[in-house]
Amino acid sequence: MRTNILSACAPRRAAKGITLIELMITIVVLAVLLTIAVPNMLNLIRASRLATAADLLVDTLNFARIEAIKQRKDIQVCTAADPGSANACGSGGNWSTGLMIYDTAAPRNSDPMMRREVFSGDVSVQGPTGPVAFTGTIGSVSSTGNTNFILCLEGRPEGIEVTPHASGRVSKTTSDCSVSHAVAPCPSEGCG
Repeated sequence: MRTNILSACAPRRAAKGITLIELMITIVVLAVLLTIAVPNMLNLIRASRLATAADLLVDTLNFARIEAIKQRKDIQVCTAADPGSANACGSGGNWSTGLMIYDTAAPRNSDPMMRREVFSGDVSVQGPTGPVAFTGTIGSVSSTGNTNFILCLEGRPEGIEVTPHASGRVSKTTSDCSVSHAVAPCPSEGCG
């Protein structure tokens, strides 16, 4: 039997594709990366939802202040009685149902509600037990008592605190959601 010297010395052609071992190593590396990345991605999504809700609250409070100055009359921000209510202000410190900007001096035949916002269903918003009122002169907060809002999201120990200051300026800071935030009650003369 004769062997062809040329065929025995010819270089082997590279195999196309991947081996089973290479595929298994790739899958293991991918699984390790996913176990690290997925929890961080969920935390990032939660943080984004919370920041969006806080930005909505800050935007709404700033809008109410600007409208009070522009129209030269008092404007209130109150909690909605329920998410589907058209123009009924609620009471209590739970603002999770949404909020409304309300013109306190609107004529009887007009709709006093100027704007309505609803928070995402999983964001918990605790705030003042009464409305937050902005004066028509310089847009300062004329509400009595606590005007702070605490926004929390299940699964996140840190939240966001939104504070309308007496000057009318609104600020955001981080807050601890693992602590119960009791809402200050209204004084005997009432809120707003």
